[in-house]
Amino acid sequence: MKKKILIFSIVSLFVLISLSGCDELDFETENYIVVTINCGARVYVERGDPNIGANLENLGGAEVKIDMVKAGGETKTFYRTTTSEFGYITPVEGTFNLYKEQPITVYATVYSTPVGYEDVSWPMRSKTWTWDQIYPSMADFGGSTTLYFTPALNGV
Repeated sequence: MKKKILIFSIVSLFVLISLSGCDELDFETENYIVVTINCGARVYVERGDPNIGANLENLGGAEVKIDMVKAGGETKTFYRTTTSEFGYITPVEGTFNLYKEQPITVYATVYSTPVGYEDVSWPMRSKTWTWDQIYPSMADFGGSTTLYFTPALNGV
């Protein structure tokens, strides 16, 4: 008898919860957006006086490090060498699932140069996109977008 009452209680509880109007949990709904970062870079050296028109020298053979960092620690790192003709690297792409309120930051820096440029100072360039900058352009969660960043890494 006790067993029948226990089974009846469990079934009744299940029916009451089912009919109470509680929404089912939807585990298949995506709660993120897909963001692809496309990043290139141009490396050049400024020669002369910038006040009277410095000469810009494209630097081929420079090695550039690109770090794409999502809040929470997910990182994608790329190494590229600039072309000798124009000083550009081949663009790199990293794709992230971006959850609410997570920013993404891209860092670009020259980490190695050809002989003769060791004394040149190289700044790091960065770009950060916040959730509020990215999400309004999306239709809803589950959507995707591509962001672009092509910094000029000018040595002086």
